Amino acid sequence: METPTKARAEAMTDAINSFAFKLLKSIPEIFEENSVVSPFSIFQMLGMLYIGTAGQTKQDLANLLELPEDMQPEEFGWLNHQGENSDAEWLVANGIWPQINFELKAEFIDICQTHFQARLESLDYVGHAEQSKQRINGWIKEQTKGLIPSLIEEVDASTALVLTNAVYFFGEWREGSFDSDDHVEDTFFKEDGSTILVTYMTKTMNLFHAQDDKTDWIFIEYRGGYGLLLALPKPEYNLTQWLAEAELEQLESTFRHLQRTNAKIYMPKFSCSGEWDLLSWLRKQQIDLGPKGDFSGMLSSKPIFVSESKHKCSIQIDEKGTTAAAASSLIFSRGGFFGQAEEFKINRPFGMFLLDTQKGVINFAGVIREPKM
Repeated sequence: METPTKARAEAMTDAINSFAFKLLKSIPEIFEENSVVSPFSIFQMLGMLYIGTAGQTKQDLANLLELPEDMQPEEFGWLNHQGENSDAEWLVANGIWPQINFELKAEFIDICQTHFQARLESLDYVGHAEQSKQRINGWIKEQTKGLIPSLIEEVDASTALVLTNAVYFFGEWREGSFDSDDHVEDTFFKEDGSTILVTYMTKTMNLFHAQDDKTDWIFIEYRGGYGLLLALPKPEYNLTQWLAEAELEQLESTFRHLQRTNAKIYMPKFSCSGEWDLLSWLRKQQIDLGPKGDFSGMLSSKPIFVSESKHKCSIQIDEKGTTAAAASSLIFSRGGFFGQAEEFKINRPFGMFLLDTQKGVINFAGVIREPKM
């Protein structure tokens, strides 16, 4: 597909990364332990919603997503595109699931199919609600290779439309797998001051490092143009304090100052998954998707409103690399984010960002307070 100008590409990258930080700063309010979200997945789904809105609703979404002025639909498509020669798997799928005979505007469908590569499939929520739910959940499970087995809990005769996004990532460490024979058991320092024993994968490798007065930043590359950026707050700061003060500009500055080094890293194995009521979060951001919402970009006159919006995400980091997936949904009802060898121990709570290093986009973001498999 046609690549946007450098300025427009940077504007879209800034938009999705700013959105990622909005989500990340919300995590302490809704999660107590480990947590992970995919800003990219939510951004994609809200992008389709943006195309289908008008008036104040469209403006509010543009402000939330920090979209550049004169936003063009094809710029969402650029975000989806992966280079043909990538050694990593990065899959993006969007779905439009209207009730049979529920007429959507042809322009809305055309934009979503052309620039979001969205699948269009009509379902019978009135006569076969359970089968319709299973169909959407089956699609999500397929697109995420089983990592997100279901997302939709309930549809019924009032359901008019469902919008979905699913993403999947698998990347192998560029420096090769960690050797299971090199695992060690050592202390992990929790945020409350207590300690636990965890299993660390260890390896001497080429990686990138930067630091400021509050954070050690460690960047490990995957094959295929992706990387994992770990934000390890200094011992005198806890993760909650770090999150409250973290800014996107800090991450961007870090990337400019990363230095390659040869170091031994102690990386805990962990997996993390989460589920989020996205509609409640959108309401807190002053996004009105109720009966007063303007959805005239997708339909002519039928009154609809968003009755549910959910997000699920899962990530696993192990010897071979990283596997991650996420799914997001909007349900509409009828009615009214080389030097001397050193050592880096990821031995206290940390933030993480899984990045597309070619575009500079944050695809997944999260916090790990206690590594668990």
